[in-house]
This record gives sequence, structure tokens and C-alpha cells, in this order.
Amino acid sequence: MIKILQGDTGTLEFTFTCNDALTSLSTVVFKLYNSAASVVDTLTLGVDAEITESSTGTYEVILETVDLTSGSYFAELSGYYGGYKQLKREPMRLSFV
Repeated sequence: MIKILQGDTGTLEFTFTCNDALTSLSTVVFKLYNSAASVVDTLTLGVDAEITESSTGTYEVILETVDLTSGSYFAELSGYYGGYKQLKREPMRLSFV
């Protein structure tokens, strides 16, 4: 579980592998869902500066939490490799100090 304090900036990291080798994806999108499964933020690699591929198969998302309320969220990063969608989703808890 990812834990971030409300008002802080968090850096989320996602890695993707194929046959134990780090693998770059195409059409990479980050989505943040609230506890009601509604999308509250979407970032696209190559469009939004907050999402980068720091090295092959390793993606970093800078998440600003100022406009979010404390509670449970799901952080999801997806993209395509070999024509198939790849997806990682992690629970996230945002709390007050």
C-alpha cells in the first residue's frame, strides 16, 4: 500500500517486465481512482510532465495531493506491449498529518 500525507507531493514508481527483463510500454496512461471507483486524475506519458519513463520499463508519476481529500484511492498505470494491455494497480491511502 502506498501512503502519502495530504498536501504532500508523492512519487509513485511502476515497473514492467517481460521474461524477467525490464520492458518499455507504449500508450502509457496513469489513472487515480477514488474509493467509489471514479477516476479523479488521468496523466498520459508524452503529454503530461508529471509522468516519465525514468529508465527502460520504469515509470514515475509525481502526484500532487493538495486538491485530494483524505481517504482510499487506487493508483493505476497501464500501457501496451506486444499488442496486449499491461496494467498495475496499487491501493493508496491519503491521510492528514
